Amino acid sequence: LLGKGELNAVTVKRINKQFNDEEYDLVVTDSSIRIQGGSDKAIFYGMKTLEQLAVNGVSIPAVNIHDKPAFPYRGFMTDVGRNYQPMSMLKEMIDVMAAYKLNVFHFHLTEDIAWRLEVPGFSQLTQAGSMTRNKGAYYSVSEIKELQAYCKERHIQFLPEIDMPGHSAAFERAMGFPMQSAKGID
Repeated sequence: LLGKGELNAVTVKRINKQFNDEEYDLVVTDSSIRIQGGSDKAIFYGMKTLEQLAVNGVSIPAVNIHDKPAFPYRGFMTDVGRNYQPMSMLKEMIDVMAAYKLNVFHFHLTEDIAWRLEVPGFSQLTQAGSMTRNKGAYYSVSEIKELQAYCKERHIQFLPEIDMPGHSAAFERAMGFPMQSAKGID
């Protein structure tokens, strides 16, 4: 177990020897730690595995791990159109995703219940009167950009979903006409 002896070397290296974008090696010996990966994302995943191996945050068992995902799309979807969630909760979810090497954050922003995305020039979409739950709760453009950056730092694709024309009752309440109408298309 690393931690009982003296740590002599920590090596983190990006290599391209036929590693894919998310593939890495993690080797822990009595005196060293080495992470090699095919990209910054792979190195990030190797670091997450190292964190998971830490016993009480102090010692790490000797291991030799070669890891790569079995599936390219490993996602999590949250539906804030139905139930608004504060930024702190969304970031907590994204941190858990990163710990388990999930790579797509599917963010469902619109629903019959509410439109949760600020659209400059169309403030009626996010007014409390057009929502049936968590009235008036929505994400500003700056908050969306903040979440995008938060995901990017953790090598997670940010995938916003705006249902059009489905699930558009909130749009119709806000705008006064159906999304599928000639006026809605304009």
